[in-house]
Order: sequence, then C-alpha cells, then structure tokens
Amino acid sequence: GSADQPHAFTGMHIGASAIWHAARDGVSRFDAQDSILTELHLSAPELDNGRREARAVIEFPQGTLWIGYWNDGLVRVDLATGAHHWYHPGDAASAALRSTSIYAFATQSDRLYIGSNRGLVVYRRDCDCLRALNLPSWDALDGSGIIAQSLLAESDGVWAGVFGEGVVRFGRDDEAFHNQVRVNARNDRLAHSQVRALHLGRDRRLWIGTYGGGVQWLAASDRLTGLPWTLQLLDWDVPRIEARYLWSIEQTTAGLLLGTGAGLFEQRGTGIAAIDASVERIRCTLQVRDGRRYVGTQRGLYRVEREQLVRIEFAPNGADAMVWSLAEHGNELWVGTTAGLARLDPSDQLIESHSIGPNANELPGAVFAQRRAPDGRHWLGTAGGLVVAEDNSGIKFVQPLSLEHARVRNVTSIEFDRSGRVWLGTSQGLVRYIPANEGIRRYTQAHGLFGNQFNSGASANDVDRLIFGGMGGLVSFDPDELDAPRAQLQPRLTRLRVGQGAFVQSGILELPANHDALQLQFSAGEFLHPQSVRYALNWRGLVTSATELGDASSAVVERLPAGTHTLELQASRIDEPGSARTAIVLEVHVAYAWHETWLGRAALALLGLVAVIAVIQWRTRATRLQRAHLELLVGARTRELNAATDALRTSNQQLQAIALTDPLTGLANRRRLFQQAQEWSEQGQRLSVMMIDLDRFKDCNDRYGHAQGDRVLQEFSQLLRDTSIERKLCVRYGGEEFLLLATDSGTAALEHAALALLQTVRSHRIVFDSGQVFGFTISVGLARAAIGEPIETTIRRADVALYHAKRSRDAHYWAGD
Repeated sequence: GSADQPHAFTGMHIGASAIWHAARDGVSRFDAQDSILTELHLSAPELDNGRREARAVIEFPQGTLWIGYWNDGLVRVDLATGAHHWYHPGDAASAALRSTSIYAFATQSDRLYIGSNRGLVVYRRDCDCLRALNLPSWDALDGSGIIAQSLLAESDGVWAGVFGEGVVRFGRDDEAFHNQVRVNARNDRLAHSQVRALHLGRDRRLWIGTYGGGVQWLAASDRLTGLPWTLQLLDWDVPRIEARYLWSIEQTTAGLLLGTGAGLFEQRGTGIAAIDASVERIRCTLQVRDGRRYVGTQRGLYRVEREQLVRIEFAPNGADAMVWSLAEHGNELWVGTTAGLARLDPSDQLIESHSIGPNANELPGAVFAQRRAPDGRHWLGTAGGLVVAEDNSGIKFVQPLSLEHARVRNVTSIEFDRSGRVWLGTSQGLVRYIPANEGIRRYTQAHGLFGNQFNSGASANDVDRLIFGGMGGLVSFDPDELDAPRAQLQPRLTRLRVGQGAFVQSGILELPANHDALQLQFSAGEFLHPQSVRYALNWRGLVTSATELGDASSAVVERLPAGTHTLELQASRIDEPGSARTAIVLEVHVAYAWHETWLGRAALALLGLVAVIAVIQWRTRATRLQRAHLELLVGARTRELNAATDALRTSNQQLQAIALTDPLTGLANRRRLFQQAQEWSEQGQRLSVMMIDLDRFKDCNDRYGHAQGDRVLQEFSQLLRDTSIERKLCVRYGGEEFLLLATDSGTAALEHAALALLQTVRSHRIVFDSGQVFGFTISVGLARAAIGEPIETTIRRADVALYHAKRSRDAHYWAGD
C-alpha cells in the first residue's frame, strides 16, 4: 500500500494462487512475482463491496476464497467468476452460523472449520452445508461467550483455542452426534433434562416427553443438524403434577395418547381428558391390528374398553408385575415385565410365561424394550442384555455372544438403521451391533454424547436420523456419519525418568546394576477420546505375557536384571476391535554387577571354598564336644529315669492296694473279692463263702452314733482276720455285711470256723469313750461252691443261708456296764 495509508493486517493465508491478507479495510491479494498488493472488490453493497473489516481469509478448495468478517458474517468467493455467497445468521440456510464475527479458519480435505465468537462451525463439501459443533456445556450457554480464536485441523478432527477456556478438540463423532440438552430460562428448549418418551408422528413431527416437563414437539423442518432445536410446548392444564411425568406417547386417529404418572390421557380436539383416572403410573401403550388397545402400568396389564381400563390377569397367582414393553408378534401379545415375558393369545389368555433364568426359554433379565427387525426377527432389550427370539420349534431366546462377552447390559431401547444395524440405548452409552459379523462399537460421553444413561422406550427413527433420550437430554445422529475411519493409534513413550532425576530422551538407555526405578509415561496419539485407549507393556524375554495397565498412561518399573531388554507398548481402543497397535518404545542396557563378571564369580567361588573348609572344621569340633556332653547328659537322665520308674511302680502298687481295700476296716473290698475268686478258680481251687451280718447294727448307730458304729466295724474286722482258716480273704462286702472267701476247706471245717467266730463275737466286749461296755452278735450263712459254679452264684447261696440264719433265731446285740 501507499506510505500514507498502510494496511492494518489481521490475518494471512498462503494459497495455491496467491498470498491473501485480511485487514481492517477488507482483503488484499499479494502477487509474489511482481510484489503487487491488490485489493479484492466484491459486488456486495451490503458489505461496502468487500471493504468491511476482515479477520481471517483462506483459499479452500482451489479457486474458492473464504473471508471471515468482523461483525459481518462469512463470505465465499468464486475467484474465477467473482460470484459470492454471503453466510449470515439471518439467512435460514446459514442458521448454523450463529455469529457475525469470524476469527479463524482451518481445513481438511473435505471440511472447512470456522471459528467465531459463538462457537465452532464446519462447512462440509459433500452436502454444501454448515453445521455447528457444540459441547453439552456450550449448548447450555446457547453458544454465547464461546469465542474460538484459533484452529488447527488434523486428519480426524480439529483443535480449537477458546478464549478463557483453553483448548478443545472435536472429531467426526462430535459432528455426527447432535445433543439437545435442557437450557435454563429458555422456554423453547427441553423442559426437563430427563427424556422418558419419544414418538415420531405420521407427519414426522417429533413428540418429546420428559420426566417433569410435560410434552414438547417440533416439526421435521425445525430439526436442524448442529443447532439447538426450538421446541413447542403442548398446551395442557394438567390436573396433577404427576401428569407432567411422561412415560409414553402414542399418536392416534384422534390425537395423542399420553401415559403419565397420573394415569392415561387422550387428546380430544383441543382438550386432553383422562381415561379411567383410577389407574396410574402408565409405562407403555400398544394398539394391535384388530383395534384392541393395551396399557402397561407399574401394577400390571390393562385393556382399554371405552372409558375404562380392564385389568388382565396373566401372571401366576395374579401377582403384580411392572409392564415395561408391549409388542405384537404374529397373533400374540408379548408383555415385557420386571419378571420376564408373558405371551397372550387374542382372548388375553396366557400361552406361556418366560421367567428370568439361564435356560433357552428364559430371559437374562427384565424386558425393557421390544422391536421387530426389518428381517422379521423379534429383538428384546433386557436388564441382562439383548436377545433375539427364535420360534422355529418353540420360543427360545438367543443372546449374541459378542454382546454377552462385551457385557452389554440394561438394554432400554432398540432401533434399526438403514443398513440393518441394531442400535441400543443402555445404561452405559449407545451401542451399535452388526448382526452379520457380530461387530460391536460403544459410544459414550467420551465420543460427544451428553451422557451415558438412556431410558426405556425413549427412542425414535425418522429414517434419516436416530434419536435417543436419556438422563441428560436427547441425542440425534445419522448412523452413516459415524463410519468414518479413525486414525490408527501410534503407541509411543512421551516421558522417561530414572528415579527422581531429570527426564531423559527415550531410545537406548544405559543403566547401572543397582539402578533406581524407571518412571514411564506414554501416549497413543488419540487426543479425541483418550479415555477409550487401553495400554499394555511387554518386556521381551522377561515375561511370558503383557502386563495390562487399563487406561493408565504411566507405569513404574522397579528393577531390571542385567542385560539388554526391549520394551513393547501396546495400545487399543475398547470400543473398536482390531484397533490394537504395538510399537517398540525403549531399549535398556543394564550393567552387570561386579559379582556377575567372571573375575567376581571366581573370587566368590574361592571365598566360598575357604568358608566351606572353615565351617567343616568348626562343625567337626563342635560335634565332638556335643557328643561328650550328650553322653554325660544321657547317663544322668537314665539314672533319673530309673529312680522315677521305681517311684512310679511303688506308687502304682500303693494305688492298687488302695483301690482294692476298704478304707475303714482295712479289709478287701468287692473288687478285690472278685479278682481273688477268679485267680483261685483259674488255679483249680474250690471256693467256700461265709456271709456275715452284724445284727441290728442300725440301732447301734442310732443310739451311740456313727463314730462308735465305725469302731464296732473295725473291732469285728480284726476278729474276722483271726479266724482259724489259713487260706482265706476277709472282705467288707458292704455296710455291716462281711464275707470270708476260703479255699480247700470242707463243709465241716467251714462250719467249725463259723461256730468259733460266733462264740468269739458273743464273748467280745467293747468299751466306748463314754465308758459304756458294748457287746453284739452276728448271723452267718455258709456256701461251698459246686465244681464250675461262678462265684456270684455261690455268694447268692450264702446270702440265702444268712437270711435263714437271721430268721431262725432272735439275733440281737446287747450292751452293759
């Protein structure tokens, strides 16, 4: 320009045809060959023929120039003809461009990214259209204050520098998913953040039911991709607040059928009336081919008859079951409940009930959704995953193995796209399933969704786009736009540090034998959705399998053995089978310690030999000393053991004597009696028994006391010992009864001894401590054992004889001075 009127340049682009400058007074072209700067003139009076303030300029594609103005929108110029197109928010075709101030451009092969003071816009050559790119947080602000000042495009996305918010990255998934979230204080946006019901009417009007915000709608022409939708609210003076909790929407010939928390409502003309207000908590509705209409509720199944809901008992014993889904399969009504699936015939009779269980005719969980695929197969979304019903020979349910292995659970909604792929709304995001090859891909918040939780039955399909509702709003997308190939992962080491030292360059690392821990950080070049990348480390030759790290992008290696080691890093996307890539990221040389060299090993061997000899000598001397000590110890212990044995033998003899002796009289007890009898019998001796009883001994105890009675017993015991029979055993048989066991005595000898004992007792006197002189008598019974007779029998016979002796005379005791 001239020296007196310099240009205030605000941007520059080196294009294929020239160098372009954006300035405060428009756009200029600089020819490098002749160094001439020429102003660009447009036939656009509304833009002062192009002399408005320009902030950015770019040539895309060749032959087309794009100009971003400050406060005047976007212009595309055909350089060959000079024709231009002005993109301005006031133009319906340019509605995605919500701003009039453009800051920056960035290009891909088929896309032009445009940064403005109300967000980011992309121009697509395939549709010659503009689309807005928005984060859910941007949607909540309606794009205001989102100033994209600088852009950098890559093969699968774009980086945006946002004023006051740092750097944001968008990919093709973000462009494909269109989020519609609730905006506070805006009546034309979602009335509530939780979308529970979606329905596409015959006129392609989309009806939206939220959990607390009532019913909203918008026409197909108002569903602009990439822009917040302007929703209309259904005018309805609800009788109770629960009527704003929408669970189902169905279009009828009369209008709408609305299932709410307060019951079932029907649109009639300009008003909305309740149908049988006694039945509440509606979950789903269905009209079958013959005109019957069914309603699923939290308390069971009903059929609509005029203005009433008639309950249908189908569960065993009439048990209540929450009905989540209804579908017509052939001439059967399939009722999906919290307890499984019930199949009813046209007369509403139960054909079969399929409970929750592991068998082929059972289901893996509550049935939340049902859809009939274009190929005729019937799909069911359950709490345990997606299943398909096969009825070749009786109903059985098959769960695709790939979905089961991927742990796809809580399938709440099902839709099919133009290519026959199955789309599932789940509690963990959207899942795309391809039945032909069992392919699975999961989309979550990391891919641009507003959230991961989608609701039962909240889905719709308008052929071009699929729509799913959930806990944060709704999302709309064209499934074909999600098929763009993603850039391959590039595993690499980004940072390496030994111990707490400085970071070093990766490649070949030399380490001492006792090196500090290695701190590793790595990346896969996936900046769009880094949460979806999973890593694994493998040290070649050290381990048999890779160490899984999950989504951790760092690791610590404590100590490596001596030698050369190679580290492999594997990266893969969890939502994309076959995406795994492996790269060698590090080679480590660990030095050998001194003891690992041949000289160190020889020194260690010699030192070990000397140590072994010293140990042997020490052990030999210690063994001799220990042997002598043990010999002395064994002798002492032997003497102690012999003394202990003698003492134990004496103690045993004393214990045995005590065990066989009556403690009061010193005579043998019954146990000794039977032992001696057995011993003499085994010797071939013939036994005789003398049974003796002290007459009226109880009277003695009662009159003189037990102490004097014990003295009488002791005096008699001594008289019994003095009996003239030589080989005998004197026994206290019990109480005042005594027994004399003898051998080799004939009847005459035994009787003579008994008579002598009787006479001795009669003449015996006892002087008590009181000075009282006491005398007593006894009764005797005799028996001689027959050959082979048990001693018990002989004793009984002697006892009988004693009894007769007592009866034959007046047994008594006497006492005198």
